[in-house]
Parts: sequence; C-alpha cells; structure tokens
Amino acid sequence: MALSTGEGAFPVLVKVISGGEPGAEQAALDAAMDAGLEHGGWIPAGRATEAGSLPDEFLLAELSSEDPEAASERNVEEADGTVVFFLGRKPSRCVRAAELSSRRRKPLLEVDLDGNGPSEVVQALAIWLRLYEIAVLHVTGPRASEEFRAYARVRAVMSLLMEPPRPGCTPVLRTAFLRSGPRC
Repeated sequence: MALSTGEGAFPVLVKVISGGEPGAEQAALDAAMDAGLEHGGWIPAGRATEAGSLPDEFLLAELSSEDPEAASERNVEEADGTVVFFLGRKPSRCVRAAELSSRRRKPLLEVDLDGNGPSEVVQALAIWLRLYEIAVLHVTGPRASEEFRAYARVRAVMSLLMEPPRPGCTPVLRTAFLRSGPRC
C-alpha cells in the first residue's frame, strides 16, 4: 500500500529496490542513496553480481539461493511496481522481470531510453508513479556488460526524479513523490 503526503492523494516514493547488478540497477540504488531515500532489494547468496560481490554499502538482503531469478521474483513481489529501463532492445532478464510483473498483476512501466531525454522520461515516470500509487519502486534494466550507457542514463533519470525542488521553482509533477524537502 502506498503512503500519502497527508496533503491529498499524492503518493510518496519512499524506497527504491533492485537486484544490485552493475548498470541500471546500481544506478537506481546510487541515486536513491544520494537523495536520502531508502534503498534495498534482494540479491542471490554471496551478494553475487556479474562484477563480483556487491559492496556492503548497498543494503540488499541476501537470499539463501544463488539463483538470480529468485532474487528478481522477490524484488517484483516486494515492490508496488516495476520500471524496466532499456536502450533500444530489452535484454532477456528485463523481459523476465516484465513477465513476473504481469503474472503477479503488478504495475509495470517499460522505458526505452533511446530517443527520450531524462526530463521526458521523468515526467512519464512521475505520472505512472502517481497513477499506481507506487511507494516501493523496483528498478531493473541492462547490466553494464549488456549496455555500457545503462548506468549513466538510468542514474540521470532517477536523480532528476528524486531531486528536491529549488526555492522559487514552479511546481512539477515529480515533487509530489518526495517524502522530504521543500515543495513549491
């Protein structure tokens, strides 16, 4: 169940989760940590990623299984909705996350970052978050080995989404999803 600001029907994004793989998933976690949002998710036993063991600064819970599919399944289950970022073509693991979301009847947003700038993606993402009252967001996308641009593109979008408004700014949709910071 999504939380509310107490000022109306706007949901509050309170947590970003992922499987911690280098690329899109770590970008989302880094942006959440920088913004002061909770972060987490599930990761296979041994904190295994394609680049080795995930550093302890990422607060992901370890499964007893070494199966990455089990971690994806738990992340989809724990989240209020899943966003799948990709650049041109969806890696098979992203297709799998979409299938899991569909099977569990969880909101899913698939975002092709090719041809769409961060501001446009943030506006679409903000509308989707509001529509489905997403408080816990599962983020997945290409691993660094699959798409070298994934980290930078996802980090830019997620950082912009969670950026607190500046004093004197005009209200924008994304400010409705922050749990702290001044509002315009």
